[in-house]
Amino acid sequence: MEINRTQINVLIAITAVLYVLLCLRISVVAKRTGHKAWLWFFITLFLTPLSAIVLFLQIKSARNTKVPAQTRCLHCGEVLPAGPTDTCPYCDMKTNQEFYA
Repeated sequence: MEINRTQINVLIAITAVLYVLLCLRISVVAKRTGHKAWLWFFITLFLTPLSAIVLFLQIKSARNTKVPAQTRCLHCGEVLPAGPTDTCPYCDMKTNQEFYA
C-alpha cells in the first residue's frame, strides 16, 4: 500500500487538530485551578514542541558526527590512546592479553 500526498496532508491535519484540542484541554484545567486559561493555551501551544525540536536536532547532530572507536584496557579500564599500542600507558600491562581470575 502506497501513501499518497493527500493522505499525508490528512494525517498532518488530524495531528494538528488533536494537538490544538490537547492545548484547549490543558487551558480548561488551568482555568479550573484558578490560572489564566488563555495564557496556558499559548504556553502549551508554543513551548511544548520545543523539547521535540531539541531532541531532533541532537539526533541529527549525533548522526552527522563521526566519533572514532575507543578501545579500553582490559585490565584497568582506561581509554587507550589512538594507534596501535602493545602496553597500556596507565597500568603497563599488555593490551593483547586477557587474564581471567
